[in-house]
Amino acid sequence: MNFYFSDVSAFLQMGKHGFYVWLCYGVVFFIILLLALRPSWELRQLKKQYVAAQKRKHSSPAPRVVVEKGNQT
Repeated sequence: MNFYFSDVSAFLQMGKHGFYVWLCYGVVFFIILLLALRPSWELRQLKKQYVAAQKRKHSSPAPRVVVEKGNQT
């Protein structure tokens, strides 16, 4: 079986284009990783907001509005 590259070093260099090739692979992998993790981060943030809203709702009663009737003359 013949391989295109003679050794691992030649594979990583890819004929002097290795830096750009591996940089592109790294950028794409990083973007895919962010896209995969973002929903879990947003879900965690929504859960925190929901818990905070529930605490606010149950910790203090709603303010009462008092309407006073004045003298009508």
